[in-house]
Amino acid sequence: MRFGRGMQLLGSLQFLIATLLYTGIVILAPALILNQATGLNMWACLISTGLICTFYTSLGGMKAVVWTDVFQVVVMLLGFIVTFVHGTVLAGGPAKVLEIAYNGSRINFNDFGLDPQRRYSFWSFTVGGTMVWLSMYAANQAQVQRYISCRTERQAKWALLINQVGLCLIVSSAATCGIVMFALYSHCDPLKSGQISASDQYMPYLVLDIFREHPGFPGLFLACAYGGTLSTVSTSINAMAAVTMEDLLKPFLINSLQRKQMQLCKLLSFLYGVGCITTAALCSLLDWGVLQGSFTVMGVVNGPLLGTFILGMFIPAANKPGAFAGVAVGFSLALWLAVGSSVYPPTPQRMGVLHTSADYCPAANTTHNSTMLTTPSPTLSPPGPAEDWHHGLQDFYSISYLYFGALSTGASVLAGLVVSYLTGPTQRGSIQPGLLWWDLKPQRDAPQESTGELMTLNPSVVLLNPEKDVDKEQKSVSVV
Repeated sequence: MRFGRGMQLLGSLQFLIATLLYTGIVILAPALILNQATGLNMWACLISTGLICTFYTSLGGMKAVVWTDVFQVVVMLLGFIVTFVHGTVLAGGPAKVLEIAYNGSRINFNDFGLDPQRRYSFWSFTVGGTMVWLSMYAANQAQVQRYISCRTERQAKWALLINQVGLCLIVSSAATCGIVMFALYSHCDPLKSGQISASDQYMPYLVLDIFREHPGFPGLFLACAYGGTLSTVSTSINAMAAVTMEDLLKPFLINSLQRKQMQLCKLLSFLYGVGCITTAALCSLLDWGVLQGSFTVMGVVNGPLLGTFILGMFIPAANKPGAFAGVAVGFSLALWLAVGSSVYPPTPQRMGVLHTSADYCPAANTTHNSTMLTTPSPTLSPPGPAEDWHHGLQDFYSISYLYFGALSTGASVLAGLVVSYLTGPTQRGSIQPGLLWWDLKPQRDAPQESTGELMTLNPSVVLLNPEKDVDKEQKSVSVV
């Protein structure tokens, strides 16, 4: 262990908090869609969504999680493809969609401005987005437990490569749906006209609108949304249970029976599922969108953890006080930014929000496809008065949420370095072999005695079995 048991426990606690908050936000997304599509009570949508996923994750373990993920990604892609293909036809074809999107500045490959207050730009995606995704893939138990389930390092690399291809397909499909949506509603913004109440309702509104004469397709989109949510939630619940068993409860369960460990792991999965439902209910009271909320949580909590991994793997001089100081500084900075941006939200002008119009929306009592609108009408929700921006830290609080992760990681590494050198850097010879990146050797042969058991049970159950001492310390993400 690079920084001792204390840092391992702190890293585990950070992971549990981040995953619990992130999973709650993820559950909220399909609940909003179900509420809008069916009119079902919002609380009923939240509870039913969370309980369904908690049920099959608790009973099925890793095998249920993996196979449902495979099925759900197919449903997700199918829902996206059907939506943007039909929407493109209604908008007048691909050329028309691209023309409207380009004229509305929705397609812009030349935005290289360095203003960190612009919410979405080339740099916010490449720098900020990269650091957030890196924290998800490099310092996250939900991903690491997938890597170690592979027989060899080569298999793990191929699995990660395939995952990236699928991720690119999902993100590209979602972006394409957004461009088609703008082409359809370029003259009648549903949010400005009062037809929806939150930005997260754009996509379900689009599907219900363009498929109103095609029964069954709105249900396909609902299945698409639930597929994305359930695959994420099931993995997160399973990972939280595994981390709790391995890092927190292992000292008390060394001599316990495997059956008892399995029962405890299922109970933990159920309890974490209930916690995620509660978090989703609390998140529904915030004014954050699903995307902003999830990236903010990962940036605030996972960013400092990624910084600790960087210190431990790439900087031999880093020591224990430096690692703890880095986590404290990175977390404090990101939390300060997140809270400040919520209390003093930036104006649309500062964020670079693009213009939308509601000048050609139909009258309230008119019912027809909004893609065929021609009669102008006044906007139903006029813009409010300009906010008073005399706060001294307004520019700081206006930084794009995509940079939260990069700032927290950078602050964590920098503070860790400074404190490490002030308190006495670690000597290279005192570091155990295999803890630094350049000391790692490729593992091409990693036989598993019972692959079926690993895929059927939660990973932590296998790790805690005293009859199978399989390099326990390397099976947890908390290697710091």
